[in-house]
Amino acid sequence: MPPPMTLPRPPSITTAKLSLTLLLVMFVAALSSHAQNSSPAELRRQVQTLNDKIRLLEERLGESQTRVQRLEEDRITLRQALRQAEDVISNLRALIGSPDQVASMPQIAKTPLDPYASPASMLAELRWQYHQSLSDLPMQSPKQIAKSHEQIKIWCKNTNKQMRSKIRWLTRVDQLERTRQGQYTARVRVLDELTLLPIGDPMSLIIPKRFAQKIARERDRKPLWWINALFIATPQYDPERATPGVFEVPPFVGPFVSFAYELEWIGIKGVTVKNTTEANDSDASNAPPPTSKPR
Repeated sequence: MPPPMTLPRPPSITTAKLSLTLLLVMFVAALSSHAQNSSPAELRRQVQTLNDKIRLLEERLGESQTRVQRLEEDRITLRQALRQAEDVISNLRALIGSPDQVASMPQIAKTPLDPYASPASMLAELRWQYHQSLSDLPMQSPKQIAKSHEQIKIWCKNTNKQMRSKIRWLTRVDQLERTRQGQYTARVRVLDELTLLPIGDPMSLIIPKRFAQKIARERDRKPLWWINALFIATPQYDPERATPGVFEVPPFVGPFVSFAYELEWIGIKGVTVKNTTEANDSDASNAPPPTSKPR
């Protein structure tokens, strides 16, 4: 497998700040050299000109900072998409390998019906709800299209309010890294509690600092982790996405809706493989009630 691609860092705004400082120094020096030969009215005009230039440069500096922030957010999104694409490519290579390689591929657990059991479960639930509510929207005339898109946006907003619950997932956490912004990211897979098989695709998550440091300290002894959090579905309205696309990143819920979710972290607990069942039994009272819906 080729080495992971790296994405360039967004441009720095240090040059803009330095230019602003140099311009102020040069202007003040020029103003001082002519101050003795200038009238008070001329000095006031020069000061006003200086203030106007300062305001203009501050506005440009603010715009540059906004662009840098957006570029950094885009870089993080692309990095997550790149990780998912690498996993897809790895699976494809395994599929076209020898029969022995295919036979030795890791198995995947069946996706639970409970929408809060895993992100894969929530994705399946939202696809089903979307099909039930929005699959027959008329899209012939411009007026129908506008009205249908409004209904899709309302569905996303209502789903975000309704589809949320406390969860407790058994997970495997690896590739824990600290970003340049001081955040901690990791590759996380939700596991079936009985078989320890992964449920769905791995996730790239931002982990709160105190939990990331705990994982870093104990991961050699505790490869598995219980994650307690508030799990919130946040489907995203995307007027440009009528089809899934080539890699389907992010996952596709339905026309003009992409899958997303949030985790509000509550706590974590590390366990070893042999103690997984014991930990499950001891923490059973903290598990959220089942919320699966009959189909």
